[in-house]
Amino acid sequence: MREYVRLVYSKRHKLHKYIYLAVVTAITATVGLGQWMPVYAQSNVVAPKQLKGIYLPDAVTNRNTDAVLLEWQWEGDITRPGWFTVFRSIRDDMHFEPIAVSKDVRYLDDDLLYRNVVYYYYTTRVDENGEESEPSNIVKVEIPKKELVRIISNPGRRAFVGVEYRYQVQVVSSDPGIPLKYVLETVSGYSFPEGMKIDKRNGMLRWIPRVQGRFQAMVVVYADNSARDSQLLDICVTKIPGFGALTGTIQGEGGEALSDVAVTAFLVGYTSTTGIDCSGKMIREQNPVVRSDENGRFRFDQLEAGSYLLVAKPFIQPYPVTWWQNAATAREADIVHVSPGGIVEANFKLRKALAPEAVQIDGTVTDAKGTPVPKAQIRAVILASSIAPVCIKLAYTDEAGKYSLKVPAGVTFILAAWSEGYQLKFYPDANSLMDAVKLKFDKDARDLNFQLDELRKQGRPITGRIFNRFGVGVPSLIQVLRLNSGRISVEQSIPTNHDGTYSGMIESDQPISLLAIPIQLEKYAPAYYSGTPLTALKWSDSRLIPGQAEVLRADIVIPEIRHTGAGMITGKVTDSKGKPIFAASVLAQDDEGIIVGHAFSMDDGSYTLSGIPEGDIKILADYPAYSCRNAHTVRVAYSDRRVVDDMNLILSRQVATGITSGNFVPMTTELSRNYPNPFNPATQLRVLVSRTEKITLRVIDMYGRTVTTLIDDVLEAGTYTVTFRAEQLSRGVYTAVLSSPQGVFTQSMLLIK
Repeated sequence: MREYVRLVYSKRHKLHKYIYLAVVTAITATVGLGQWMPVYAQSNVVAPKQLKGIYLPDAVTNRNTDAVLLEWQWEGDITRPGWFTVFRSIRDDMHFEPIAVSKDVRYLDDDLLYRNVVYYYYTTRVDENGEESEPSNIVKVEIPKKELVRIISNPGRRAFVGVEYRYQVQVVSSDPGIPLKYVLETVSGYSFPEGMKIDKRNGMLRWIPRVQGRFQAMVVVYADNSARDSQLLDICVTKIPGFGALTGTIQGEGGEALSDVAVTAFLVGYTSTTGIDCSGKMIREQNPVVRSDENGRFRFDQLEAGSYLLVAKPFIQPYPVTWWQNAATAREADIVHVSPGGIVEANFKLRKALAPEAVQIDGTVTDAKGTPVPKAQIRAVILASSIAPVCIKLAYTDEAGKYSLKVPAGVTFILAAWSEGYQLKFYPDANSLMDAVKLKFDKDARDLNFQLDELRKQGRPITGRIFNRFGVGVPSLIQVLRLNSGRISVEQSIPTNHDGTYSGMIESDQPISLLAIPIQLEKYAPAYYSGTPLTALKWSDSRLIPGQAEVLRADIVIPEIRHTGAGMITGKVTDSKGKPIFAASVLAQDDEGIIVGHAFSMDDGSYTLSGIPEGDIKILADYPAYSCRNAHTVRVAYSDRRVVDDMNLILSRQVATGITSGNFVPMTTELSRNYPNPFNPATQLRVLVSRTEKITLRVIDMYGRTVTTLIDDVLEAGTYTVTFRAEQLSRGVYTAVLSSPQGVFTQSMLLIK
């Protein structure tokens, strides 16, 4: 046995004394140090004690994730500055890492993604000088195993008349040996596939379609342990198609051959041509793409007979994206028809785009004391196209803090400056994209100066990571949205690192929300912090972080955009009084909820969504503290409705103070989840009322007894926030019950003391 003493630096970079006792253990061929067991040096800071951990299943948290509630005793002076640091280990009771800080004597860890795992926790107290107490007791919390069954296979979406359709349903289960039962169920509003059968024991599905059309059925898998899963079959049946070929050349203005030009063929769906309700997206998940050779030739072999839209995308300047017959957009593009066994010629002659005149802008970047900031990054964000803001130019300041760059003349743009150790600023002194001044020049402009503020060193810390569904970091801009007296303002903008991580200090002690705007707007859409592994696309789905609370893992999952189509949707975003809203986020989702388009609204409220596939597309707008009153669902069809105009969206302000919103009218009456949950001693419930009606909101205990009635009145349409206080009640589960002519809604709440 050997003893090792290490000196490490605390987060505040002050020398902090820890004494670690390491036991060297040799097991078979293993050589090296054993497990590190922390033994803290004696401290004058009062240590927490009697730490308890309570496991809360997702049914209680109402956050689609399990949680662990930690509570401890502390006999120090709570009025003195300081905080508690929470440590966790998922390996054993020796390998710990800090996961959060808290000013309260409780902490809710609602990011437990692993089942059948044992977690270990302890906490320490840190005073205003950075001195840390001895640790509390270590508490062990077991996350139970959850029985589940999941369908992991994907069914084919295309079938042919007279040809057997087969699909083997593949399932994984938490108990591999448990018996499974496979059944088929009908889907309301759709024709059930007549003659379709599934083997109840092995999940093999067979069907021979007799007629053309679109058919839906639901595959449901039941396990003996009560677990279940389901999967929708959405199948388009057509006659067996023939195949043809499509060839052509890509030339420049002077007849020169253009190589390495990507040509995409978008199959026009059957909706408008044969009357069968099958969209192009459904028929073909991937549109065929070929590239031109050194002679400018391209060829599609074995192309399914049908009608196509063709687009050529050069990778060299100054040739722009061009649709067949020299159309600039899909709106003017002609359709190419490919017949069975036929060969069709479709040639492109691309015209060079005229380079816009440029103007030069320059300025100086200094700090609050007037000292020049060298190597500051300057970005110009163009707003001439509402498809997505695009950084058109990047420049850096010199040693004197001066910069210079060129931008297109007569084009609206936004200017931003940032440097390491400073807060990001939009010209002239705005914290957010929404509040930035829009610039446009026809001649050179001077003295576009910035004054950058140093990063805050005081306040509550916030850290996190922005990533996609595969866990890959996404560089983004974090907008810290502050709630004050029911109004939302942007306190600051925090750029992430290249791996999507970020950190900062929040000066305000008001509640905040977080909005992540990805840098690659052509690939990702913005999202809010939800406090769960789920993506929050709308303000109404975001989670408010209470005032004075530190957040060390405010992670946000960014959704991807799948530009798989050739359609376009245009419109305007305004408030309820018709005033245009700038920088509203407009989303397009297909019938499966997949995001297929995104755009920001321009200064006049206009937006353009491009790359939209055929089918039923839902359009909605979002803006912090606003709610969309009139989300649209439109049908996009390449044959006769590839461009849909005038899809105007109205945003109404949501009041967050508990007073009825005069503008926001919900689509349905319902009871939203309460926050916080668990709570002590109070929690808030949000009631959405879609029309004037009698509303009763009461709280009952676990025996069904009414403990209080919060609302018993006729309410006008709007949103209401009410507070449930439980100082006089004992800990336990309570249920909020909302009764209205439209139905009864419930919400479980956990009171802790």
